[in-house]
Amino acid sequence: MAEEKEPNPELTALRNCYTKLALALPLDDILPKLISQRVITISDKQTIMAETSSSKRIEYFLDNFVVKPLSLEVADTKNFVALLNILKQNMKGGFLAADLEKELEMARFPAGIIETSKLVRVIAVPKISAHWEAVAVNLNFTTADVERIKLENHGDIKRCCVSMLEDWIVDDNKLQPKTWSTLTMAVAKVPELAKAAHDIEQELLSKGK
Repeated sequence: MAEEKEPNPELTALRNCYTKLALALPLDDILPKLISQRVITISDKQTIMAETSSSKRIEYFLDNFVVKPLSLEVADTKNFVALLNILKQNMKGGFLAADLEKELEMARFPAGIIETSKLVRVIAVPKISAHWEAVAVNLNFTTADVERIKLENHGDIKRCCVSMLEDWIVDDNKLQPKTWSTLTMAVAKVPELAKAAHDIEQELLSKGK
């Protein structure tokens, strides 16, 4: 049996967001823009609109004009990119664009296992140390854990952050996978660290992680 080709990041992101897109894609708003950008033709639109319900029209569009090009041996991403850009500009589609972009970033660095603390020290600690306690809570540390770390490191926030992350990496009792995606999601849940989470992801992308 032929070995299955590993999905490209765009296809992985689309599959992970497919249900949300199928339920809420503002198709009537985006089809004219897709026509103007020559992503689809007027004839394509007529074929899409011939489907019997809104959900079937959305699924037909996604399957034939986004999923199918991404499934080619050499993936054609232009329709995906056009759809993402149009959703960003559409008030109804903004939240879908955000979800799709998040999934795309996660797929581009495939949730790599954090095997050592070296990159964590370089990439994460400088960006999150000011709010390390909130990140620790999101990584399932208890209040007692946090107080122990503070005591052991004399309250020094950078040392506390390093110690907390090193504990998390090696502690099998913390049930989440020890991956960059787990860490960035824990960081992103802290309102003050939303930009830090994005910056961590961008730095990982630049390093091919």
